[in-house]
Amino acid sequence: IGEPVPGDEKALRLWTDLLAAARLPERELGRDPTTLDGMIAAGILALQSLQRADGGMGYWRSGEASPWVTMRSALLLQTAVERGYRVPEPMLAGLSGWARRMVETGDPNRTTIVAMGLRHLARTGDWMEPQMETLLARRSELDLEARLHLADAFYTVGRDDVGETLLNTIAIPEPRLPTGTGRFHSDLTDTALALEILLDRRPADPIIPELVDRLIRARGDAGW
Repeated sequence: IGEPVPGDEKALRLWTDLLAAARLPERELGRDPTTLDGMIAAGILALQSLQRADGGMGYWRSGEASPWVTMRSALLLQTAVERGYRVPEPMLAGLSGWARRMVETGDPNRTTIVAMGLRHLARTGDWMEPQMETLLARRSELDLEARLHLADAFYTVGRDDVGETLLNTIAIPEPRLPTGTGRFHSDLTDTALALEILLDRRPADPIIPELVDRLIRARGDAGW
């Protein structure tokens, strides 16, 4: 956590610890739960050190805010709150304010980032219905990641029918090379996100074993 690594990698490390703390029995954690709690708290502080005055997050302390890192961090930290971890209120308020401004004024072509922002805001209770409906009307243009984030946003605000419709479009992602410019994205990140949301929203969905198998088969000796 203390190493000088990019903000996105810090977020990934914190996400891994959060998932372990939330889903694994104590005997399978591989760490003392108290130690893990300390690591999560340290990870939250490490992310806070990357936050800019406008609420956004950058890859580095001296860099500009990255919409991708900011929205990933916002979703991650809201998950931490929902799991019972303490996140500084000004940090959350800054991220939510940044997300709202981004959704209101953002590039309409960056639909995935907008969908991430809408999902975050829905989870904080500050949901933006007109913008959600606008993005829903463009669902045929959305990639899988955007549809997944938007589906979870609709579930969160009680629109399960819309969430179901969007989740019904899920298929096993086609293999492709990852992108690394501004937004780290690949067929495996899509697979992992689909698995995360389905486990929360439709845990009996028959596609879940296929998604798990896809991730297991893709893992190499050094990870994914």
